[in-house]
Amino acid sequence: MLERGGFCGLDCDACPSLAGGGKDCGPGTIPCGGCFSGPSDAPGCSFEDCRIRACALERGVPTCAGCDRYVCGTLEEFFKSFPGGEGARENLNSRRKA
Repeated sequence: MLERGGFCGLDCDACPSLAGGGKDCGPGTIPCGGCFSGPSDAPGCSFEDCRIRACALERGVPTCAGCDRYVCGTLEEFFKSFPGGEGARENLNSRRKA
């Protein structure tokens, strides 16, 4: 079960980008400081533009698992299109059951 992670259910502890502080991203990684960090100075950082993150912050939920709209269309699209999306779904489902 996910101990820590993004609003979307991704296991941020396993992310090579976040492990590098969002700055030392290798090939195939996304420059990201993590959902719960402040503004990033990582070049090309995309987490600040994440629709899932913005929605969760606006709704005041700890993760999408705590949202009354779970699973919304944006999250469903993410699960289907993002590598690791199905694992994120499993993590959020586990959180909902807990």
